[in-house]
Amino acid sequence: MNIKEYLKQAFYLDKMINSMLELAETLDKLLTKATVIFSYIPSNTSIIFKHEELICKILHL
Repeated sequence: MNIKEYLKQAFYLDKMINSMLELAETLDKLLTKATVIFSYIPSNTSIIFKHEELICKILHL
C-alpha cells in the first residue's frame, strides 16, 4: 500500500467516523425530546394522566 492509498483510506475512515458521530448525536437529541417523566404524585391535570394511560396501553400491546 503506498502513501496515496493509505491517506485515501484514512480520509474515508474519518468521514465514516464523523458521520456515525453525527448520527449518534441526532439520535441522542431525539431520545431527549421523547423522554417522558411519569409521576405517581396526583395533580390537578387529568389530561396528563389520560396521555400517560394511552402511552402505557400502547406500550403493553
